[in-house]
Amino acid sequence: MYRSSPQNVQRSLSTVTLIQMGIRVTVVVLAVTLLSYCHIVKTLEDQTSDKLSKYIVERAQKESIIFQLAESSQRNLKAVFLQSWQHSKDSANQQFTRYFTLGGDGEVRTHQRWFDGDFNAEGLITDSISGFVSPRAPIEDPDFRSRLVLSFLMLERYGASYRNQFANLYLHMPENVNLVYWPGFPWGLEAKTDLDMTREEWMTIAFQENNPGRDTRWTGLYFDPTARNWMVSCETPVDWQGRHLVTIGHDILLQELFERVFNDRIEGAYNFILRKDGRVIAHPDKRAELDAAKGELNVRDLDDPELLSIYQTLLLNHEQGEASSHIFTHALSDAFIAHAMIDGPDWFFVTVYPKALLVDSARSTAEFILAVSLFSLVVELLMLYLVLRRQVIKPLSHFVSVSDRIAEGDFSSGQDTLPVRRRDEIGLMARTFQAMTHKVANYHRDLETSVEERTHQLKTITAQLQQANTELEQLTYTDALTQTANKRRFDESIHQEWNRAARNETPLGLIMLDIDYFKRYNDTYGHVQGDECLRKLAAAVMQWANRSGELVARVGGEEFAVLLPNVSMEDLHQAGEHILQTVRSLNIEHKDSPIADHVTVSLGLAICIPGPAQSPKELIKAADDALYRAKHQGRNRAAE
Repeated sequence: MYRSSPQNVQRSLSTVTLIQMGIRVTVVVLAVTLLSYCHIVKTLEDQTSDKLSKYIVERAQKESIIFQLAESSQRNLKAVFLQSWQHSKDSANQQFTRYFTLGGDGEVRTHQRWFDGDFNAEGLITDSISGFVSPRAPIEDPDFRSRLVLSFLMLERYGASYRNQFANLYLHMPENVNLVYWPGFPWGLEAKTDLDMTREEWMTIAFQENNPGRDTRWTGLYFDPTARNWMVSCETPVDWQGRHLVTIGHDILLQELFERVFNDRIEGAYNFILRKDGRVIAHPDKRAELDAAKGELNVRDLDDPELLSIYQTLLLNHEQGEASSHIFTHALSDAFIAHAMIDGPDWFFVTVYPKALLVDSARSTAEFILAVSLFSLVVELLMLYLVLRRQVIKPLSHFVSVSDRIAEGDFSSGQDTLPVRRRDEIGLMARTFQAMTHKVANYHRDLETSVEERTHQLKTITAQLQQANTELEQLTYTDALTQTANKRRFDESIHQEWNRAARNETPLGLIMLDIDYFKRYNDTYGHVQGDECLRKLAAAVMQWANRSGELVARVGGEEFAVLLPNVSMEDLHQAGEHILQTVRSLNIEHKDSPIADHVTVSLGLAICIPGPAQSPKELIKAADDALYRAKHQGRNRAAE
């Protein structure tokens, strides 16, 4: 019997040929690919650096316009006020009663008609002006009254001129006084008598002890609940002979700036803004942290070493006078960092351009090189095929035939056609193949048994994964604390019900609910008890929204929304009254509430039949406005 052994192979023609061809093709492909890749990467880096440098300078200049305009306008207004003061400081107080009236608690406010709209002495309409003067201010002082009157006249004359550029125009005084031109917001008429503005940043940055240079200053980022918008304030003190007369201020709404920062960007890159002291102004990945910190978020307080490193490099470049270079490479984020200063508040406008974006362009070149190389390889293999066809390929056809039979489960037929008597690699392969066939037959039988067992296990695991996915999807739509729907579920549901109501021409009702004085409740009883209060209240409200399509969702800290499809206004009022009574019946103690000894809620009711030119935002706004009216009317009630 012939015994197979590696020593029977006298020479391996296929091995020699394949090694020679493989080395030749590999060297050529690697050399061409490496040289081309290095060249294209260097070219792309140079082009990207130039493009980013131009882009960041243009963006910073564009975003600086509104801030430069604020500083410029306030310089002009300062000059006008000083001229008016020199001319009228002794006589302006005579007009005091025309513009101001004494309140019931000793405070002074502007007349209501100057906000609603009335004609001034020149026959021109004056509106949107309101003012508040603290009871502690020296209201009987003629000099003080002259400052008040001249401040009012400044707003009357110039307020409307800046309406398209800024949210408002106001003048405040260190005696706890503020006069403001602000269309739609009667701030000075609604300010509480005990309001103390002298601790607010927008007032304190103009005090002489905080601003000895008496220059224009910018506040940090903050969220204004009146305007419901993020903003910064520009403040310019006005002094006369070393005495602080007034401060001229503008509020700059930042929502549009944020939208441009987040959305108007180079594809694949992202933008953010930092202040010199490390305060985060806008960052696409830090919105939640900014909201939680109420705008007072510093990169040093974040667990983000990458952002901190970028800030430290920006600061170092700025201090060393290298800010004009605009571009540096950041190793930690593996990106190009483009930066420029926004004039006015002196913010860093930053664009992060990952180097990984260069890979796409480099890849196209590499793919071209690879295609050429593959073509060369095909040519080489064709030549090799012609050489090996007679010596290798034809005998291998016998192996293919036998392999096909084995694949069909036939482990016995065809064995006699294998070239087991040849003394080269083919003969060795035939003998090895023959021995292997017997082992495969045994393994085949064992494998069939194993596959059956594994199939059963796979079905079990698949069922478990499907159950887990279902539970996970449920969690993404549920508020973890109250087990009501979350904001995401609410947004989807109101759009679905809105579209359904529009198709069916049926009404859609919405109740916005806010817990009265809930911050005081947390301060008095602690956040743990506050969370328990939220859970109890949510459970109570949910019992009045159990029909198909009805939904209770937590949309804010202590704010809930109740969505009621296909209801009448009477039904909506009844639902609101049920909710009020249910909450009262919980009798949750709230000793720090000024309106009741237990927890109460305020409701805003809104209902509409959706039309083609409307959107769910209008219904939400109507409910929010109604909620505001309920609070304004004394809370613990519903309003529509």
